Amino acid sequence: MEGQYQLGTLEFTLNDIRNDRPGLREKLLRAKLKKIYPHCQCTDPQPQVVIAELNGDLHLRGFPRRGHFHDRGCEHYRPDPAGSAASLYEPAIKVREDGGVDYKLAFSLSVKKGESERTVTTPAGRAPGTKRGAIGLLGLLHDLWMRADLDSYDPALKRRRGWDLRWGSEVAKMLGQEVAESTFGRRGNDKLLVVGQGGENAVTGTDWKTFRAALIPSGTEAPLGLVIGLVKELGPSKFGGVLDLEFGKERLWMDRQVFESLGRSFKTELAMLKEQDPLRDQKWEAIQALMEKNPEPMQALNEVWPGEVVAIALVKLSSTDKISVVKMALMATSRQFVPVDSLYERDVAHALADQDRRFTKPLRYDEGRDITLPDFLLSDTEQTTPMEIYGVSGNADYEARKAVKRATYLTAGQHCWEWTPAEEKTWPAFPAKSFKK
Repeated sequence: MEGQYQLGTLEFTLNDIRNDRPGLREKLLRAKLKKIYPHCQCTDPQPQVVIAELNGDLHLRGFPRRGHFHDRGCEHYRPDPAGSAASLYEPAIKVREDGGVDYKLAFSLSVKKGESERTVTTPAGRAPGTKRGAIGLLGLLHDLWMRADLDSYDPALKRRRGWDLRWGSEVAKMLGQEVAESTFGRRGNDKLLVVGQGGENAVTGTDWKTFRAALIPSGTEAPLGLVIGLVKELGPSKFGGVLDLEFGKERLWMDRQVFESLGRSFKTELAMLKEQDPLRDQKWEAIQALMEKNPEPMQALNEVWPGEVVAIALVKLSSTDKISVVKMALMATSRQFVPVDSLYERDVAHALADQDRRFTKPLRYDEGRDITLPDFLLSDTEQTTPMEIYGVSGNADYEARKAVKRATYLTAGQHCWEWTPAEEKTWPAFPAKSFKK
């Protein structure tokens, strides 16, 4: 059902916005300027939504961390953030009245000349499960991802769009919209670049040039910046490693210490990139065919493409005028850009999407395995169903966390879907749908 909204006495739908209903755009822009918010009519009381503008287009999106106030059948519905690591970062993430967010970062975006940037990039340790006063690289990427509603898959949205998400045409723009509504302590958002916001046809690189200029040292300060992009290739170089991003205008270089740390911390992401390697020539041919208005090779590639890897990097301008990576985090996703923590999760996410299921990935932020979360939440069942994929065997700590999870679900009287790949090569059937959007 098409979403219904009310702004004062004005009632309208998303289709009214898309079809440029006479007079609606002007009224919404005035309301946005005055910080007046429409109400979504999915339930009572009616939750507010934010009027967002990106590249001249108007959109409606839910307020960060308030999606659980919407009806479960509403496209703005999001699971309660208390069910992810987001709740631990409330001191570091301040949601403004206009729906934007102020972040307190666990790293600095500048250092004094001569000071090692590594000394300001590691947050102080905290006991697992305690509140965090600042957010790190992966936590920031996860929060932007959640705000852009990219941590979930909703077949109703796909039906309205008519196509799967693409990085340049949609994902980068969605992230860019969230960055535009964000600040970072005393700084604005000019130090964060989402590569590819101009879409597949972007050729000017204006954003890249502006970002690069902001990294030029001045006075006693050496600025640092943040880059978010889709990984095209990541590999070794003579002195460490090198990163190529889709739509990137130049390579990002890293020393051996940074490059080797990726191998220790992001095994799933590197395995995903390795699976992409044999398909790169096919991808290039598919892109060429698309340019000639032949979509069939890309459609065939989409059926076998293993998934995507997204990078967030803290960077500086080196003494040789190259973009140098100070610290980096990686995030693996399904083909539909839903984050995954393992290749087993990736396979299940693809199967869920193929069956037009509605599900969410609870994100870990900077917590790693120190926090106990379900792998997915299936939200088109009578009650939201947690999904667990027990992909590790013979590890005492992992078995202890598994026992805690099972006991928690049992105590809550909550049905949990489970798959243990070591015991079953294929996963059991998913719970039946109980409602359709």
